[in-house]
Amino acid sequence: MKHAILGIALAALVHTVSAQALWGDIPMGASPEEVKTRMPEAQETSAERRAQNSGALLEIPRHELAGHDFAISFLFESGRLQSVVLQTDPKAEAEARALTRELGDSLRKRYGLDVSTRSRRFTVREGIVDREWLYRRISVRLQHLEDHRVRLTYSSEAPTPTPSRGL
Repeated sequence: MKHAILGIALAALVHTVSAQALWGDIPMGASPEEVKTRMPEAQETSAERRAQNSGALLEIPRHELAGHDFAISFLFESGRLQSVVLQTDPKAEAEARALTRELGDSLRKRYGLDVSTRSRRFTVREGIVDREWLYRRISVRLQHLEDHRVRLTYSSEAPTPTPSRGL
């Protein structure tokens, strides 16, 4: 009897982990049909955007977040959702900095301190941001790029392989 209860508990735990939301209420690994069901405004990606990234099968051209219009791309690998990219292009540098600061504060409240600021091989202007948070099996990356774009990427993290120990 103990084994049956333990088995049920483990099965429930595995189901809960695999159904972790990647962005919004969309679970990582969802199919394009599941994304469309949960996000009816999602549509097939334009040919132009698909040429840039073949994994971008669905998009929402306009989604308001923090008072700005973001374009959302749903990126799939082998028919399963791997990443959600939200991107906006504020007109002014000061506006992009303010939006990045607001999003960063919100992410810090939700996920804690960021794990790293990525190093770059080239000189970076002051104000450019590249931060990452890890939460369970999800990576959240906030970027303020040199062309004023602000990008927020939610990605499922593949488990790191366990090194084998020689016997």
